[in-house]
Amino acid sequence: MESIYFKNARGQKLAAIVEGPASSEVGVICCHGMLSVKDGPKHSQIVSRLAEQGLRAMRFDFAGRGESEGDIYDLSYSNQIEDLRAAITWMSEQGVNRLGVFGSSMGGSVAC
Repeated sequence: MESIYFKNARGQKLAAIVEGPASSEVGVICCHGMLSVKDGPKHSQIVSRLAEQGLRAMRFDFAGRGESEGDIYDLSYSNQIEDLRAAITWMSEQGVNRLGVFGSSMGGSVAC
Protein backbone atom coordinates (compact mmCIF):
# COMPACT_ATOMS: atom_id res chain seq x y z
CA MET A 1 0.00 0.00 0.00
CA GLU A 2 1.37 3.38 -1.03
CA SER A 3 0.16 6.88 -0.07
CA ILE A 4 0.55 9.32 -2.95
CA TYR A 5 -0.54 12.80 -4.00
CA PHE A 6 -1.30 14.13 -7.47
CA LYS A 7 -2.66 17.48 -8.64
CA ASN A 8 -5.97 18.19 -10.30
CA ALA A 9 -6.51 20.76 -13.07
CA ARG A 10 -7.11 23.43 -10.41
CA GLY A 11 -3.66 22.82 -8.89
CA GLN A 12 -4.99 21.19 -5.72
CA LYS A 13 -3.18 18.20 -4.21
CA LEU A 14 -5.39 15.11 -4.05
CA ALA A 15 -4.56 12.32 -1.62
CA ALA A 16 -4.72 8.69 -2.72
CA ILE A 17 -3.87 5.16 -1.66
CA VAL A 18 -2.57 2.83 -4.36
CA GLU A 19 -2.34 -0.92 -3.88
CA GLY A 20 -1.32 -3.87 -6.00
CA PRO A 21 1.71 -4.60 -8.14
CA ALA A 22 3.43 -1.51 -9.56
CA SER A 23 4.17 -3.53 -12.70
CA SER A 24 0.48 -4.17 -13.46
CA GLU A 25 -0.84 -2.65 -16.68
CA VAL A 26 -4.43 -3.24 -15.55
CA GLY A 27 -5.93 -0.93 -12.97
CA VAL A 28 -9.05 0.35 -11.28
CA ILE A 29 -10.01 3.61 -9.57
CA CYS A 30 -12.59 3.84 -6.78
CA CYS A 31 -14.62 7.07 -6.43
CA HIS A 32 -16.21 7.71 -3.01
CA GLY A 33 -19.61 9.27 -2.40
CA MET A 34 -20.35 12.90 -1.56
CA LEU A 35 -19.89 12.70 2.21
CA SER A 36 -17.44 9.79 2.19
CA VAL A 37 -13.65 9.61 1.99
CA LYS A 38 -11.15 7.22 0.45
CA ASP A 39 -10.48 5.55 3.81
CA GLY A 40 -14.02 4.31 4.37
CA PRO A 41 -14.15 0.59 5.18
CA LYS A 42 -16.19 -0.32 2.10
CA HIS A 43 -13.79 1.33 -0.34
CA SER A 44 -10.70 0.10 1.49
CA GLN A 45 -11.90 -3.50 1.42
CA ILE A 46 -12.93 -3.50 -2.25
CA VAL A 47 -9.68 -1.89 -3.42
CA SER A 48 -7.59 -4.30 -1.32
CA ARG A 49 -9.38 -7.30 -2.80
CA LEU A 50 -8.87 -6.04 -6.34
CA ALA A 51 -5.18 -5.47 -5.60
CA GLU A 52 -4.92 -9.05 -4.29
CA GLN A 53 -6.13 -10.18 -7.73
CA GLY A 54 -3.19 -8.41 -9.37
CA LEU A 55 -4.76 -5.08 -10.33
CA ARG A 56 -3.16 -1.70 -9.63
CA ALA A 57 -5.98 -0.25 -7.52
CA MET A 58 -6.47 3.35 -6.37
CA ARG A 59 -8.84 5.03 -3.96
CA PHE A 60 -8.58 8.81 -3.66
CA ASP A 61 -10.17 11.76 -1.90
CA PHE A 62 -11.94 14.24 -4.15
CA ALA A 63 -10.96 17.89 -3.60
CA GLY A 64 -12.39 19.24 -0.35
CA ARG A 65 -12.69 15.80 1.25
CA GLY A 66 -10.43 13.75 3.52
CA GLU A 67 -6.74 14.52 3.09
CA SER A 68 -7.10 16.38 -0.22
CA GLU A 69 -6.82 20.13 -0.62
CA GLY A 70 -9.85 22.23 -1.45
CA ASP A 71 -13.14 23.32 0.03
CA ILE A 72 -16.24 21.13 0.27
CA TYR A 73 -18.29 24.17 -0.79
CA ASP A 74 -16.70 23.98 -4.25
CA LEU A 75 -18.17 20.51 -4.73
CA SER A 76 -19.65 19.96 -8.19
CA TYR A 77 -19.90 17.17 -10.72
CA SER A 78 -17.63 19.05 -13.12
CA ASN A 79 -14.93 19.50 -10.46
CA GLN A 80 -15.14 15.85 -9.43
CA ILE A 81 -14.90 14.75 -13.07
CA GLU A 82 -11.73 16.87 -13.35
CA ASP A 83 -10.39 15.16 -10.22
CA LEU A 84 -11.12 11.74 -11.69
CA ARG A 85 -9.39 12.73 -14.94
CA ALA A 86 -6.30 13.67 -12.89
CA ALA A 87 -6.40 10.25 -11.19
CA ILE A 88 -6.68 8.55 -14.59
CA THR A 89 -3.70 10.56 -15.86
CA TRP A 90 -1.61 9.57 -12.83
CA MET A 91 -2.44 5.89 -13.31
CA SER A 92 -1.59 6.12 -17.03
CA GLU A 93 1.75 7.73 -16.21
CA GLN A 94 2.48 4.71 -13.98
CA GLY A 95 2.04 2.33 -16.91
CA VAL A 96 -1.59 1.32 -16.45
CA ASN A 97 -3.08 1.05 -19.95
CA ARG A 98 -6.35 -0.78 -19.19
CA LEU A 99 -8.39 0.96 -16.54
CA GLY A 100 -11.77 0.51 -14.92
CA VAL A 101 -13.56 3.07 -12.75
CA PHE A 102 -16.31 2.51 -10.20
CA GLY A 103 -17.88 4.38 -7.33
CA SER A 104 -20.73 4.64 -4.90
CA SER A 105 -23.38 7.32 -4.57
CA MET A 106 -22.17 10.58 -6.16
CA GLY A 107 -18.84 8.87 -6.94
CA GLY A 108 -20.76 6.31 -8.98
CA SER A 109 -22.30 9.09 -11.05
CA VAL A 110 -18.88 10.66 -11.59
CA ALA A 111 -17.46 7.28 -12.62
CA CYS A 112 -20.08 6.96 -15.37
